[in-house]
Order: sequence, then C-alpha cells, then structure tokens
Amino acid sequence: DYPRAMAGYKVGAERGDAADQHQVGSMYCKGLGVEVDYKQALLWLEKAAAQDYAGSIDVLGMMYYEGTGVTPSCRRAREYYERAIELGDSSAVENMQ
Repeated sequence: DYPRAMAGYKVGAERGDAADQHQVGSMYCKGLGVEVDYKQALLWLEKAAAQDYAGSIDVLGMMYYEGTGVTPSCRRAREYYERAIELGDSSAVENMQ
C-alpha cells in the first residue's frame, strides 16, 4: 500500500531522518503512492544527500546523468557518483561506468 507507506515515510522525513527522506524522494521520482513529481523528489533526495545518505547521492547522480527532472549534466552526475562511492555505495561504481 504505497500511499500508506508514503504517509509513514513522510513523518520521519519531516523529522529529518535521512533514510525516510530517501524513501520519500524515491517514491516521488517513481510515482509510487503519489504522482510523479521530480521537484519534490529532488528536494527530499537533496535533504538526505546533505546527511551523506549514499543511496540518495547515487540517485541524484542518475537524475543528472539522465536529465530526469533536471538539466542533464555529466559533470554533476560524476560529482554525485564520486561522492556516493566515497561513502561506500557500490552501485554508484556501476552507474559511473
């Protein structure tokens, strides 16, 4: 039940929990339980990234690489991927190739 999950994650996200912020951002990006909203996705993923949440940093890299809701930028994508790798996100290694 995605709408219910979103409601629960949003409570934690608004309290500053990086994992919940990541979930909210990802759900907005994919349209799970809500309409796709890249502006909201970016907002929540950036909040989690500011707390060094590697998964969000990796997703931000993908968004910039693909131009999903943002102006495409290989430079920004690479910066996000490198930061995610530094934080131990192995999927960022694959995404950077």
